[in-house]
Amino acid sequence: MTDHQPNNSDTPLLIDFHDDRIREFEVWATTVRDPATRAAEGIRRITSKNCKAVAEYNIAPLTDGRWAVRIRCEYRCGDFSGTGSPWDDFPTRQSCVDAFLSQARRHFGQPLCGSVANELQRRTRQQMLQQLTENGLFGFIEPDVDQPEV
Repeated sequence: MTDHQPNNSDTPLLIDFHDDRIREFEVWATTVRDPATRAAEGIRRITSKNCKAVAEYNIAPLTDGRWAVRIRCEYRCGDFSGTGSPWDDFPTRQSCVDAFLSQARRHFGQPLCGSVANELQRRTRQQMLQQLTENGLFGFIEPDVDQPEV
């Protein structure tokens, strides 16, 4: 067998892996994504003072008692980098908030480098980190749910 010929003995493993991934997706869609989308509280958003970065999350109770969160963090200047995750399930609502804070602090805590990262993005980074690490008397104070525009 040459390097460019497929190894036919591996083909069933690839098909099995692919089928397993499809089943996992279908289970996730029916047990997490779809119920969370229907029951979502609404987007909670933290925006930098200069409006050049945003970290937002949406939390939803699931029918089996678990909770789910969807997260998005992004710069709107400099390198315009961002990160996010689809609905992910956790045992408690607080675990969802903790997951958001962890992902947002990690994203905005990464050093900025390269030619497209500029001073505006560096100031924005500091603004976001300050808001994400400020704690009230009882810890992180969640922002209110954004009201949809009419």
